[in-house]
Amino acid sequence: MRATGVDTATQILDVAERLVQERGFNGFSYADVATELGISKAALHYHYPGKAELGEALIERYAARFADALVAVDAREIDAAEKLRAYAQLYTEVFRD
Repeated sequence: MRATGVDTATQILDVAERLVQERGFNGFSYADVATELGISKAALHYHYPGKAELGEALIERYAARFADALVAVDAREIDAAEKLRAYAQLYTEVFRD
């Protein structure tokens, strides 16, 4: 996968998210991400100065995704029991990912 233009930050997050899921946060390096994207480590540091900032961006993206999913469940016109099941399913999917 070769990173291009404006999408580079998103591509970095996509690769980092997968690597975190596969290896854990401490199990990958900037070099791993850079190599997979075909970019330099300096390009990674341009978007995310350190691994802590990359981790923070991953958490923010994940939290936004989860919040959107909660809003979608809340917006459904279903009874309380079905809504509770939908929330529970969403919660279990969080841990599966």
